[in-house]
Formats: sequence, C-alpha cells, structure tokens
Amino acid sequence: MRIALTAALLAAACSQAPPMPVPEATREAAGPPVDAGQRAANEPAPDAGQDVAGGIKQGASEAAGNVAAGAKEAAQIVAQAASTAAADLAEALQKLPPAPPIPDTPIFLPAVEEPRDNPTTPEKVWLGYQLFFDKRLAKDGSMSCESCHHPELAWTSGNPTDPKVGGGANKRNAPTVENVAYYHSFYWDGRAPTMEAVSAAAWKGQLGADPGSRRTRPERTCPWRWRRSCAP
Repeated sequence: MRIALTAALLAAACSQAPPMPVPEATREAAGPPVDAGQRAANEPAPDAGQDVAGGIKQGASEAAGNVAAGAKEAAQIVAQAASTAAADLAEALQKLPPAPPIPDTPIFLPAVEEPRDNPTTPEKVWLGYQLFFDKRLAKDGSMSCESCHHPELAWTSGNPTDPKVGGGANKRNAPTVENVAYYHSFYWDGRAPTMEAVSAAAWKGQLGADPGSRRTRPERTCPWRWRRSCAP
C-alpha cells in the first residue's frame, strides 16, 4: 500500500510542467536582487532635500570665503604697489637739485601781490619753467607753450595767428606774457579772471589736452623771469 502511494506521488510530481525561464529584458529591468536590509538603487535617500540644501549652503560659503580672500590679497598688492611708488618718488625727489631762487623784483616795478590760496615758491616757479618748454603737455606731443611765446620775440609768436594742436586756427594772435603777474584779467577781451584759468584754457584749447585724463593741473608755475606769470 505504501509503495503504491509513493509511486503515485512521484508520478504526479513528474507530470507537472517545468517553470519557464525569465526573459533577459525582465532581469535587466528588475535590477540586482535587493536584500531586506539594503535600499534599492532608485529609492530616494531619506532627507535628500536637506542634504542638497546643506551642500549648496556649504558651497556658497566656501565661494564667498574665496572671493573675500582674493579681494583682500588684491587690496594688499595694490597697497604695496602704492607704497613702493611713493617711496620711489620720495627718493627721486631727494636726488633732485634744489630749485634756483626767485629773482628779486626790479626796483622800478612794484611788488607782486601774493595770492593766499596759491603762494609762489621756488619749486613752483622752476617746475613751471620746465613745463613751459615741454611738448609732452600737448595731446600729440607736437607743441608746447613756447611754440607760441618765444623768448626772443618778447614772448610772442610774431605771427598774426597760430595753429592749435590738430591744425585748428586761433582767432587772435598770441599776446606777450611778460609781466602778466600784474594783470587783473587776461586774454584780449579780459574774459579770464586768473592765471590759473588762463593756463587751464590754453592747455585744453591750444594744446588739445583732455581734462578727463590730465595728470597735473596748471597753476601759477611759470618761467622765473615773469614771477608768477603763465602763458595764455
């Protein structure tokens, strides 16, 4: 009886169809088997938004720190360069020979009244004398104050009119600049009240300087023989 029952069970087991194989595409879609204690690859990590926000905040903080460090380093470089330039300039000024003294006013002329806001000094007078003959003051380096005010012609040009830098023509001739320290107004029509105004206008109009890029400002710094006079 037992033998017959065992044989019947074996026959039933053998008569069942074998399981069908799983297609390869299905295996790839399912991915590797996941253990119960592990998280699937496509399963979002817990608190993913918080981690991303934390990473962005950290990156922004690091970037701000780098920018601040770079700005500080650049400021230090600029300060060092300015300090070096100032030291070089001070050293160069110390090597310059002293300015010659200003000649005394001739006895037949009254004393020149000194302006309070711009007193005359030997250094200013000597610098003005050098600049008066320096063509680098012109826009194209072709002309200086002396180009229209020649010492041998009583500080005039001797011409009816003279060209400006760039070829433009003046409407009036160049007046003498002797003894202009005694003038109360300047130009033929007296439209300029001070020598500073005359110098600035001549530098811009006659020499073609660009006021936005000028490196110095004309002041009462002129040839020693005129005291504080400047070329119009």
